[in-house]
Amino acid sequence: MSKKKQPEQAETEQTEAKQASEEKSEQPAEAKTPAADWEAKYNDLNDRYLRMAAEYDNFRKRSQREREQAYTDAVSRAVTALLPTYDNLERALKAETADTEYKKGVEMTMTQLVESLKGINVAVIDAAAGTAFDPNFHNAVMHVEDESLGENVIAETFQQGFQIGDKVIRHAFAADLMSDVLRLDTSEMILITGLANLQVIRTAEMSDISFILFVRGKQASPDMVELAKECNIAILQSKQSMFKVCGLLYEAGLEPIY
Repeated sequence: MSKKKQPEQAETEQTEAKQASEEKSEQPAEAKTPAADWEAKYNDLNDRYLRMAAEYDNFRKRSQREREQAYTDAVSRAVTALLPTYDNLERALKAETADTEYKKGVEMTMTQLVESLKGINVAVIDAAAGTAFDPNFHNAVMHVEDESLGENVIAETFQQGFQIGDKVIRHAFAADLMSDVLRLDTSEMILITGLANLQVIRTAEMSDISFILFVRGKQASPDMVELAKECNIAILQSKQSMFKVCGLLYEAGLEPIY
C-alpha cells in the first residue's frame, strides 16, 4: 500500500532539488573565473613587457646617437686645430717656385693630409668655380659681376671648407669691395670700412685682421658683435667719414698699406 507524501515534505524535496540544480549550473561559471584572472594577468604582463621593450629600444637609439655626436664633435675640434696647417700648405702650393723638389714635397704632404682626413670621414666641401652657391656649406665674402657665370654661382674660392658627415666644420669662403682685403698679404693692420654686415667680420677673420673700424656712424649688429668676439676681433666705431678718419690716423702715424 503506497503512502502519499505530505504537502510540506513534497515542497521541501522540490526546494532541495532546485537548489541542487542551481549549484550544479553554477559550477561551470566558478570554473571559468581562474582562467579569466590568468588571462587578465597575462595581458597586463605582456603590456608591461612591450612598454619596456619600446623604452629600451628608444634608449639604445638615443645612446647610439649621443655616441656618434660625441665622436663627431671630438673629430671636429681636432680637425679645426689642423686647418691652419692645411691652409699654409695650400698657400705654399700656390706660391711660384723654381724648386721642383720643394714643390713635390709640399704636394706629397698635402696629399697625405687629405687622405688622413678622409680616413676619419672628413671631406673637403666642394666649392670649385662654377659650383652652385649653397649657404649651408659656403660663406659669400664678396660679389663679382661676370657674364660668363650664371646667377648664384661660385666664381672663386678663398678658403676651403670641411665637413664630417652632415656637420660643417668650416664653411668654404667663396667670391664687393672686400675682395681687395682678401688679397693683402699682411696681418698687422686695421680694416676701415663703411660696410656693416657679417661678411666684413668673416673677411677680417680670413685675413687675420684683429681690428675693424666702422665709419660714417655705422653700427655693428648683435650678431656681428657676437661673431667678432668668437674671432677675437675688436670693433671700433666713428661718426666721421672714411676720408676724415683715414686722414686723422695718418697724421697720428698710422702708415697705409699701399
